[in-house]
This record gives sequence, C-alpha cells and structure tokens, in this order.
Amino acid sequence: MMPAVPGTLSVPAPDSLPGPLLTCSHPWPDADLLAFLHLGKGHPRVFWESEKSPLALAGFGIAAQLTASGADRFTQIAAQARQLFANLQRVGAPSHATPILIGGFAFRPGGDPDDPCWAAFADAQFILPRVQLTRTNGETWLTLNHLLTPDEDPAAIAVHLTEQAQDLIWQGLSGEYDSPIVAEPDPRPIPVTSSTSHAAWVEMLTAVTHRIRRGDLKKVVLARATHAEFPAPFPLAVLHARLAARYPDCYRFLFEPTPGHAFFGATPELLAQVHAHELHTIALAGSTPFGKTWQEDQRLGQELLHSPKDRQEHEFVVQALRENLAPLTARLEIPTTPELCLLNNIQHLLTPVHGQLSNGHGILPVIQALHPTPALGGTPRGVALPLIEQSEPLPRGWYGAPIGWLAPNGDGEFAVAIRSAVANQTRVRLYAGVGVVADSDPDKEWRETELKFQPILKALGL
Repeated sequence: MMPAVPGTLSVPAPDSLPGPLLTCSHPWPDADLLAFLHLGKGHPRVFWESEKSPLALAGFGIAAQLTASGADRFTQIAAQARQLFANLQRVGAPSHATPILIGGFAFRPGGDPDDPCWAAFADAQFILPRVQLTRTNGETWLTLNHLLTPDEDPAAIAVHLTEQAQDLIWQGLSGEYDSPIVAEPDPRPIPVTSSTSHAAWVEMLTAVTHRIRRGDLKKVVLARATHAEFPAPFPLAVLHARLAARYPDCYRFLFEPTPGHAFFGATPELLAQVHAHELHTIALAGSTPFGKTWQEDQRLGQELLHSPKDRQEHEFVVQALRENLAPLTARLEIPTTPELCLLNNIQHLLTPVHGQLSNGHGILPVIQALHPTPALGGTPRGVALPLIEQSEPLPRGWYGAPIGWLAPNGDGEFAVAIRSAVANQTRVRLYAGVGVVADSDPDKEWRETELKFQPILKALGL
C-alpha cells in the first residue's frame, strides 16, 4: 500500500522564505530502485542512476518544487535552493542521508509555450520528492521530506513521517516491491514519424556548412526529432529497466513533474560533478559506429581518433571547457589528447577534465558557465545559438540541457540531456543531434542521428 502523498508546496521566489524543511531518514535493505519508482506510478516521479554516479535515487510525490524563468534561471534556482535548505531539520539520519533536489533547465529560456510536449516543464524546475529512496556510499536510505507550514507542530509531523517510513520499510522487508519489475505489455505504437524530412535536413545542413565555410562560425549542433504515438502511456519504469540493462554506465534519468508528462533518457555525457570543491567533467564530441567484427570496431575507433573533422569538433569543446572553467577554478587538469568512449552502439572521443573550485558556491555556477557546451550548441555561442533557433523546426525544450541532482551543501551532478525523449501522455518525441563543421556531409550526419535514436527506440520496443 502506497502512503498518501500530500499536495505540492512550491518555493516560487527567492524573497519568500519557506518554512523549515523536516526530513526523516531510515536505513533500507538493498532494493530495486525501479520497483520503488513503479510504486509511485500516478504521482510526480524522479529517477537518477548510473554506474559512474556516486548517488542513485528514485522518488515520488512533491514536498517542494523550485521553478525559475528567464536568462537568470540558474541564479534563481541557486537562491531558492539555499533558502529551502537553510533551516533543514533532520530526524534519525546521518549527514549523507539527505534530501536531494532533482531537476533541470531548458536549453534556452522562453521556448515555445504552445508546444504541448513541453507544457509541463518550466525554464528551470526542480523537485524535492515527498518520498525518496537513495543509494550512496554503499548504503540505501529511505527519506521522507516535508516542508512545514506555520500551523504545523514539528514534533507531531516527525512522528507521522517516522510511522510512514516504518510502514514503507515493512512493505520492503515483506518483499512487496523488492522483486524485479514484471514488464507490462508494451502498447502497440503507430509507426514512428520524423519531424524533418531527409530533403529538408540536407537543405538545412547545406545552408549551415556554407555559412561555416564563409567564416560566420566554426561549428553548430543541429538536432531533429521523431515521434511515436501509443494507444496508452508507456510504462516508464519498464523502459528504464531496459535502459539499465543496455546502458548501465550512462546517466539514466526521469523527470515527471505531472503524471504522464515526463522527460527521460540515458545520456553518456557528464556536464559536471562537484564534491567538496573537487570538479570533474568531460569533453565528449566526435563519434563513429561500431562495425560487424572486433577488428572493424578497432579500425573505426582508430579512424575516429585520427579524423581531422572529429578532432576539430572535439577540440572546440575542450577549449570551451578550459575558457569557461578557468575563472571558477584554482586548478584545472586537461589531457592533451582524447581517448575512446565505447558505448553499446557508438564510439565517441572523450577527454576527462579535473579541477578544484576556487569558491564554495557549489555546482550551479559551474553548470551556468558550461551550458551550452559546443558539443550541444556551437562556437562561437553568440552566432551558433540564434542559428539553431532559426534552423530547427521544433523547440528543444530540455533536450541538450543540464539535468541532474543537487544536495543541500551545493554538491551535485549534472549530465547533458542527450539520448532523450519527452512524453506527453501517449505521444513520445525523441531528439538526436550532430555537430556540424565545414566538411560535414548531410547524409552521414543523418545516419548518425538515426544511430543516436536507437537507445530510446529500442527501450520503447520499436
């Protein structure tokens, strides 16, 4: 039996101080996070997991919600988060069993308010789950969060949260939802349709490469979308179970602020991770498929490592990281040559970046400085971003933007939301993009987007 989930209590503006945040945590036997996520079906839900991440979380319900709009959405969210956590009261938990905000940002503020796919998503939006199951430091913790109102007694609410937690723990120990998810039958989709025809794609890329060769800019990232329609909403916990089996080291995320309206994916691209002033990020740009044999895989990987086009595209990203992180760091370590990043169906060029922050402001200023990287925007930004808006037929929404989690001390982890899709009840829109430089071939780039659609398409059973 799932506990009742109270209504949302929002934190709308930095000048309205919320009440104390009461959080109650209890140790939990090692559990299937996706089964726990499935428990919250019909409520707002969030999910984050990767073999590379120090934290995994499944949550449902809303204890508090942060939203912001406009160009200063990053600083607005940072201010609201500081206020939300300023008066944090813990019940029965060590410091590492903590409430976690999960959310993200739009690729650009404003978007298209008439696009129904993104109607449930703000320019910036974070959810503190009412109920969260968190795995960190080799331990699993059940946490219930409650934002106190002036007429509530903290002691009484603490007793109530403890009772709810004990009920959930008893259900978990009894095996009620600690077993693998039994897959629901996949709804049969109407055939997938592309929002951009091949002819329109060729025309768009031809015009853009002409501008690059003319010297207007060095690189731009262009995306296209494809749609699938289902007779019933797709079971998202089942979809994530499939992504976990195929892409365990990718950052798998779900942000469902309204039941049936969800943004999800399995992205290989870390934007930034901050822990105790230590910064980790990557440059990920340049790609090639796998072959039919191990020898062909090796050959394609070596060709990628020595491809002038891909190395140039990759270097744009590395240089942008260096320039944007320098003002925020006391130390920055960047290797001089990239390595291969091998995923399930594609190979990328990757350069790991490590550093130490020179201030104590946490991860959000880093995210603001990095977004959008040339890997998802272009260079120079001032020319590339307007060109994206002019060229792409559909708004990106949260595609290609930061998505991740934020802790009370400012630590956190954000990925770049690629290999992703947005669901509006029965309609699913998938996105895929490519980096375009002077010698890009439209047909080859079209095939690359087809390859990048595959993780979500296969998870959807398509």
